[in-house]
Amino acid sequence: MVASPERVTLEKEPVKREQATEKYFPPFSKAGGAVKGAVVGAAATAGSSAVDAVKDPGFILFIVGLLTFIFNEYLNNTAIAVLIGTVFMFFSAFFIFKGKGMAVTVIFWVWYVFFGGVTDIEGIKYVIIPIVLVGMVVHGLTKSISKQGTFGEGAMGELLYGAIPIMVFFLDLGLLNWLAQEFNVTLSTSSQNILLFTPWWALLGLFTTQRENTFITIARMVGVVYIFSIVLLGVVPEAYGTYKSAIPTPEEFLAAKQEISEQLPARENPLISQIACIGDADYESCIQQRQEESELRSLCKKNEEVQKGVLTFDDCLTEEKKKKEEAKYLVGGVIDPTIKLPTKFKLEIDREFFPFKTYLEFSSPEYPITLKYENTRAPVKVDLSCAFVKGSEELPGKITSGENITLPVGSGTEGITCVPEGTLKGKYELRVTAFFKDLETATHLTRFFVGEKDSQEVVEIQKAIEKTESRDLAYFSTSQFPADLARFNFGFGSPPKNPLIVGGKPVQLGMSILNSGEGKLWEIKSYGVILEGFNAPCLSKSNIKIPSDEQSNKQIIIPGCQIMDYPGELKNPEEYLKRTFEARMVYDYQLENKFAVEIVGKTG
Repeated sequence: MVASPERVTLEKEPVKREQATEKYFPPFSKAGGAVKGAVVGAAATAGSSAVDAVKDPGFILFIVGLLTFIFNEYLNNTAIAVLIGTVFMFFSAFFIFKGKGMAVTVIFWVWYVFFGGVTDIEGIKYVIIPIVLVGMVVHGLTKSISKQGTFGEGAMGELLYGAIPIMVFFLDLGLLNWLAQEFNVTLSTSSQNILLFTPWWALLGLFTTQRENTFITIARMVGVVYIFSIVLLGVVPEAYGTYKSAIPTPEEFLAAKQEISEQLPARENPLISQIACIGDADYESCIQQRQEESELRSLCKKNEEVQKGVLTFDDCLTEEKKKKEEAKYLVGGVIDPTIKLPTKFKLEIDREFFPFKTYLEFSSPEYPITLKYENTRAPVKVDLSCAFVKGSEELPGKITSGENITLPVGSGTEGITCVPEGTLKGKYELRVTAFFKDLETATHLTRFFVGEKDSQEVVEIQKAIEKTESRDLAYFSTSQFPADLARFNFGFGSPPKNPLIVGGKPVQLGMSILNSGEGKLWEIKSYGVILEGFNAPCLSKSNIKIPSDEQSNKQIIIPGCQIMDYPGELKNPEEYLKRTFEARMVYDYQLENKFAVEIVGKTG
């Protein structure tokens, strides 16, 4: 077909303008026009995709579900939670699943919300089941008559599409939190992330969107990345417990959700950590560090002493870091509070009355410190001292309340007063030191002697032991001790952590000392592993001086030896014999605490 003259004229005019433009701006005109066109096109496409996405019920649920998840901490109310869950559940059943499963959803809602989820057999048999069956038959017939599927597909679809929003309803209320509490689940990192950071309704909406465009595809990709980011930072949890058949109420779900949230430190969202660490040379370490730091900040925000102003936030962070570091060294033994209550000491101040800033015009500097002690098992002698430090200069102080004291058995506090021995002016670091003499600690270790048995018999004996003891055999692999400042850890077997002693051959004895406090392990006065009838050259030693550069070390290895022989009755018992052994240690320990103080001179 030949174009009309008018059409030809209209087409020629833009060509002339373009040629004129190219004459004066040859390089820029085409590039600029192309870029401008690309930007406008991209913007138009994105805008069109976004508008198109908003028309999708699934995407609407994604947006609104995401918003309620973000503001979830402000909506911690049973009535609001049930209302939001109800709206989302019926929205999903009606708009997303096109009415499929509506009968099941309505029955569930009436049963659970109005009747409290009662498990009355008569009601289930004569009310709930018939209504569900009617709903299945109606959907089956509808599917079959409309020739959109078989009767069976329609009937089963009623159950399936009704179950999905109901399950998400429970998950959003806190089903996993309740299960973790009910079944005594030990939560791994990934499990904690799922409990804390999963927007259930938003994910349901995102993965049930019907429309396909760039905007929705990107959102889905982000959703998948988000799920992987929170799951892949841990392992599957191990659960144990006894099943209870009670149907929890919404209040119980939310209570479990709140309790789990309070117990778990509110770490940084894993996705944020992963994004923030992009470009870091050690990507995995960066993520781990950010997660740990956010966990410590969360713990200190909840710390009662910080909230009351007794402890500063920075001091709390320091203490929590020390506790975390200490935990790394507990692999060789287990704290067991059932042996004896731990002996603890702490030098602290009352921030409400402590004179951080002293004006000489009103009074001379005098600093009250409290020595707090818990569960001393015998009277403890303590040498006290203090000093004022500025840079490399250290000026002595005097404990006017008594430099040598004896703490009684039990728990309590002891007031200490430190004053400078000379005239001071300016900012100093007040260092208060407590030197504890002859502290005692005890450790217990359990071993099972099975004698000369073949491998199959040993397996059967292990099962019998675990059944009798109601715990895994691995529990007995390490020694048990109270959470004292220093702990003596030992084990013997082949290897030393094996709680089963098979046959009568020599076994290895391994020993170490754990510095679990915040101070210095000064000296081991004595230690002894009490193994009556056992022949070994390294069961005891005394007067072990700890080098000054090792006094703060968290673990000190003591050379072990072979146990060459042990009592005859333990070498070949009929089945097995259980024996518990003890070790004792006496040691000296030094604690120190530091406080920033300022002394202001007289005016005039």
